[in-house]
Amino acid sequence: MRSAVIAVALLAFASAALAEKVTDPWETPILFPYGTCERLTRQSVWSVSYAVTQNPREGICWDVTYNTAQCTDNKFDSKGKPLPLAPCCTEAFDKFELDVKLSCAADQTFKAEAYLDGKMLTSPDSEPEMKIPPIFRSVASQPDRTVEGGVLSVDKLGLSGASANGKRLCIKITSAIPQCRTLEGLSRGNGCWQPVEWPPCECDKRHGITPFKMANTVRVMAGRKNTGLTYCVDIITKEPIRMRNSTYCNGQDYLEKAEFWFDYAKRSYIDRIFITYGNGSPNKRVEQSWDAMGPGNNDDSLRIPNLDWTVAAVDEARPSICFTMKAGRTLKQITASDDGKQTVWATLMNGGSHDCCPVYYASYRGL
Repeated sequence: MRSAVIAVALLAFASAALAEKVTDPWETPILFPYGTCERLTRQSVWSVSYAVTQNPREGICWDVTYNTAQCTDNKFDSKGKPLPLAPCCTEAFDKFELDVKLSCAADQTFKAEAYLDGKMLTSPDSEPEMKIPPIFRSVASQPDRTVEGGVLSVDKLGLSGASANGKRLCIKITSAIPQCRTLEGLSRGNGCWQPVEWPPCECDKRHGITPFKMANTVRVMAGRKNTGLTYCVDIITKEPIRMRNSTYCNGQDYLEKAEFWFDYAKRSYIDRIFITYGNGSPNKRVEQSWDAMGPGNNDDSLRIPNLDWTVAAVDEARPSICFTMKAGRTLKQITASDDGKQTVWATLMNGGSHDCCPVYYASYRGL
């Protein structure tokens, strides 16, 4: 298995895995890194390779890449002249973090050393530090949410510009727990990063930023005669999470459409799409609709348009979006994300400009 780590410039921040913790059946997990920051690689000049080595002599190593062409979220004025780069496109690479399992974070025998191009980082601010995240509080009306893991952090790397391209960052780990000495055993994501650069549009993707949410489990039931199973996700409302610059999306009381990250090439696997209502209202059939269809343009987004739901309407009707598969087909076969975790990704978009598009994922393990 390839061990993947993605580095992004988040005011000089590098990330490596995705954390998840659910404290009630309706809560969406908190995503790593634990803060309000830009996660998209296309808004950064920095990335790191898959782990290029993993052995006792060198440790776990990644090659640093500095690539201005990666920063593709540049804006242009009406005359086609480039506007200044996005803020994260001009930041230095200053911190590297790994999201790790709680069992490793709490291990008293755990020790780590950091090396850059073979030279040990010995300053106090650059030595790897293991820390367990605190309780995360959303808003007063919501229960506290915890993250059952830790963060291994190498701070103040001070890498900037093209001269940093190709540098190798290594972490040597010793621990009495064998699995904590490997990236797969140490990382909460088993060493792999789940895809987050979807949908490919300019909007606020932070989960929980609007009052509308998707439950994090997929319900399964028998389909009609001569079809496969039916899979449903519930749409609910929750008090929006207040974050930096979140006031606008926090106040959105209108859900216009949902989009699912499904494989357009396998659209024929779907028998039908419909919406059910917990208040007993008749089911509503939905025709397939896909974004930007065509060679080189399709972004694998299955649209559920014209929902036109308010918070009050969702609370009263308790809707679910359902997919019945054709005989012999399963939901797993049409999910476009290759994250190995059997998840359905969806975004819930506000009306008008669709500038609020929080992303959620639901598990369908074993279905």
